Amino acid sequence: MRSMTLAFILLMMGSSTAFAQWSPSNPENPSRFDIAVGYNYIRANAPPGGCQCFDLQGGFFSVGMHLSRWLGAEAEITGQHVNDISALGQDLTLLTFAAGPTIHKTFGRFDSFGQVLIGGAHGSDSYFPEGLNSSTTASSFELQAGGGIDYLVSDHFSIRIANVQYLKTQLPNGTNNEQNELMAGAGIIYRFNGFGSRREK
Repeated sequence: MRSMTLAFILLMMGSSTAFAQWSPSNPENPSRFDIAVGYNYIRANAPPGGCQCFDLQGGFFSVGMHLSRWLGAEAEITGQHVNDISALGQDLTLLTFAAGPTIHKTFGRFDSFGQVLIGGAHGSDSYFPEGLNSSTTASSFELQAGGGIDYLVSDHFSIRIANVQYLKTQLPNGTNNEQNELMAGAGIIYRFNGFGSRREK
């Protein structure tokens, strides 16, 4: 019991130290919270086993929280659409919802990051065969892993120059129910408690 109590006290002290370092007056602080919006692209294929590839285009919205100078968490929603992905003329609208940890490294005005996000995917307006049945909508587990780089423009605004992710979904396709895709995006970020003191250092 004493060891658990001691561990809890040390954990709280460590958390307090991390957030103390993360004050707006700290010139190393990129932000405590940020929101980002922008363009999103997915390179996908159908049917499985080949690359009759097609491009989905749309947008993303994300919310990030920094727990320390290098560790954070992010939640992201994306939505994209494409027409005529097969000879039968099916379309596809794909939504993804994911969250997970991020690791940051800042170089001057550049913030590089890597992340692993886990969540769900939802496809609609398309054809999803499963056994003897099929549906126009389907949902599955999804995994995103990758990274990118942001550039600080002002105290509160940054540009997401690039964010490139491996995207794995498991929507029904009549064969292996698995998709391995490339996802990329770029956009604008608003940072709360931003870089106000960086230029004063």
